Amino acid sequence: MRSQTDRGGVLIVRVWFEPGHGSEDFRARITSTVDIESSRQEVTAETSPEAVTEVVRRWLARMLTQRPLR
Repeated sequence: MRSQTDRGGVLIVRVWFEPGHGSEDFRARITSTVDIESSRQEVTAETSPEAVTEVVRRWLARMLTQRPLR
């Protein structure tokens, strides 16, 4: 069994802009896990900064309650 000090998660946000798509040119890909010892990852694609913020908020909530994606 792991101790609380062994807990760890990762969240990577990649953001880019696609020219020619007008006001909808923002793109983001988010890769995350709340358990770095697991090979299970969640991948999300978003098209607004607000949506990215919400994904990060949910990930942090899971980290605080330590609910691995298994």
